Amino acid sequence: MKRLLFTMFTLYLALLPVLAHAGSTPFDGFYIGAKVGNESYQIDVEYDGPSNDFEDDADDSGFVAGAYLGGGRAIKDVFYLGWEVDAMTHNMEGTFSGGNESLDMNWSLGLKARLGGVIADRNLLYGLAGVRFASFDYRNDTGYILDDEDENPVLPGFTLGGGYEFAITDHLIARAEVAYTAYAAAKVEYLGGPRNGIEEEMSPSTMDYTVGLAWNF
Repeated sequence: MKRLLFTMFTLYLALLPVLAHAGSTPFDGFYIGAKVGNESYQIDVEYDGPSNDFEDDADDSGFVAGAYLGGGRAIKDVFYLGWEVDAMTHNMEGTFSGGNESLDMNWSLGLKARLGGVIADRNLLYGLAGVRFASFDYRNDTGYILDDEDENPVLPGFTLGGGYEFAITDHLIARAEVAYTAYAAAKVEYLGGPRNGIEEEMSPSTMDYTVGLAWNF
């Protein structure tokens, strides 16, 4: 993850001389904004034991909100290259195993690169890719002892998506965006009871549909 972040930052710095000579569009420069929307939350659970394997899952959906800031420029008034960081609050509940376990999602921080094209001066279509780190709460009420239980894991994830922006004015930018994030698995191992020796992997993912407004400086 650190190598990917460093590569994205190095690429942006390397292109700064090119971007500095690019034309001017409403999407050039730095911006700050806020977004709201709906999120679908999914957890795929796998139990790997010495004598039996089985699977489970959980899902939730609801309101999400966040803030973002970033920068970018249009090359030749057409090709757009930029970066963005954001913070989001989720409040997603993921209960499984008959209600005895839960992996709830709280907040996340993300860094992404945006690549797209400016259409008719005030319209921007873009794709995005980046990394995300999210905080979760793990609850286990099975009554069985767990090895190295982490009740508040922070998991890394990889994000892909795309969006559309419209320049209402030369500074006020409206946005609609879709983004999918798959997170690394949270892992625990049981040390007693009928699940003794079973390893459990909880793999969360999200699909976000958001709209936002930003002020471009």
